[in-house]
Amino acid sequence: MRHIDRCDKPSVLERNADRWLEEFKASGANRPDCSKYAHQEVREYLMNMSHSKCFYCENPLKGKPREVDHHVEVSVDKDKAFDWQNLYLSCHKCNHKQNEFRIASAETLDPCIDSDDEIRQHLTYDRELILPVGTSVKGEKTIKKYHLEREELDFLRMKQLQKLNEVIEDIDSQMIADRRQEMTVDEKRRLLSFTLSSQPFSYMCEVYIRKRRPMAFT
Repeated sequence: MRHIDRCDKPSVLERNADRWLEEFKASGANRPDCSKYAHQEVREYLMNMSHSKCFYCENPLKGKPREVDHHVEVSVDKDKAFDWQNLYLSCHKCNHKQNEFRIASAETLDPCIDSDDEIRQHLTYDRELILPVGTSVKGEKTIKKYHLEREELDFLRMKQLQKLNEVIEDIDSQMIADRRQEMTVDEKRRLLSFTLSSQPFSYMCEVYIRKRRPMAFT
């Protein structure tokens, strides 16, 4: 999970959200029409915001099923059915999160509110395994609510770490050949490219590099 800056509201919501909400509440339905809150324009805005990654697990979603999630469930607050601030891009499995009655969204990290520094206070990694920091209840509840510890994610994160390790080994070999103790600026950039918000599992890679090659951040 990384912090995500929310962009301006899509025009389709500016024009229609109030009317759609009135129609939804008057209908007596339990769920709003997904063709409205997950309109193509809404999806495109969310994709651009997150670099086409799931807001919660950072799994790339290009060419994969993606869903528009109500961060606070409609079953808890119908008024948020078409609220731009409550719409998040999610992979299918993160969207099938622990319901609001078991773990409330207010008790977990929120990528659109919490800064990267705040996220670092509650979540960390041991290689590909996501963990709460110390005894952080918020970190533990975030992992449980969005199933961030699932095996599928462990495998994908491990594959990304393999790519990162190949770069580390290549840099190490070059440093030995050149009899250098310090990385060059370009070598640091190669490593830190894995931590860019546009990259998969960028926070995990940041944690890994800080443990293995902290000099990259100096």
